Amino acid sequence: MGGQKGEDVYNQSASFWDSYIKGRPSIPDSFFSTIFAYHASHSASFSHAHEVGAGVGVHSPRLAARFANVLVSDIIESNIQIAKARLQSLGCYTFKASSLEDTIDLPPASMDLVFASTMMHFTDVDKAVRAVHHQLKPGGTFAAGLYGTYALHEPEAQRVWQKLVQAICNNIIQRYGLDNRAKTILANEAAGLDSVGLPEEYFHPAQRIDYNFPQPSTLKDMILPPQYGLHPVSRIGRRDEVVRGVWDKGWFSSLGIDGLKGMADTWPHDEGDGEIVELWEELTGVVGEGEVEGAWMVSLLLATKK
Repeated sequence: MGGQKGEDVYNQSASFWDSYIKGRPSIPDSFFSTIFAYHASHSASFSHAHEVGAGVGVHSPRLAARFANVLVSDIIESNIQIAKARLQSLGCYTFKASSLEDTIDLPPASMDLVFASTMMHFTDVDKAVRAVHHQLKPGGTFAAGLYGTYALHEPEAQRVWQKLVQAICNNIIQRYGLDNRAKTILANEAAGLDSVGLPEEYFHPAQRIDYNFPQPSTLKDMILPPQYGLHPVSRIGRRDEVVRGVWDKGWFSSLGIDGLKGMADTWPHDEGDGEIVELWEELTGVVGEGEVEGAWMVSLLLATKK
């Protein structure tokens, strides 16, 4: 399957998306409240929002609760068809099959807020940022979230879980033939949202917040298979406000082995891979029939268009 684009990893069936929605975090109200409060402090308009790279519009209803009109876009046409079936009866939505980079064709200054959920690492970041700037109104908000990985608080369980997540990442690389593209995607994801540079001529200084990181390097250590020798790149602006070490228990949960497997099902990998099977057996031996507490590691980027 060599040569496929990274986005094709999420060109999946409706049943996959059902599992994805069940296995991904239940985003606490505090996360969206932070975004909406930030936007309200810079703009009085809650007319038009755009969820980019939306998959099947997983978070679009949360935007529709505050914005009168929500555009749902994704690069995969079949995802947009599923989004239409899920959302058309629920609110005022429009739909567009497009990459974020190609939404440069939207009318200029037409959006109050652009929301990107766990997808910026798949983009050509500079082109994506230009497209966001193009479609935002002056004073509009770019809000990007990343919640791609879960960390366990029990040390031995975390040790095995980290190896398992690395093995799944490696399996996805091999399964989808992403050897060339994966280096950029994984390095950007491992940087949280620090890899998203926002030119000073486009945006006011950004806020960058990390939640629930046990150690600053935990995300990098979990998702970068060591054999690739990758290093995250930071593009934090010199005047950006950076906040680390924030804990939000809204992202915490206690999970047994079935819950952890449900979470892993949101990554389209080969469950029969020998290394992965062995690591599940090892983790099952550690967790047993009980539960372990953990939390999603979350990055949030907020910026206002000049």
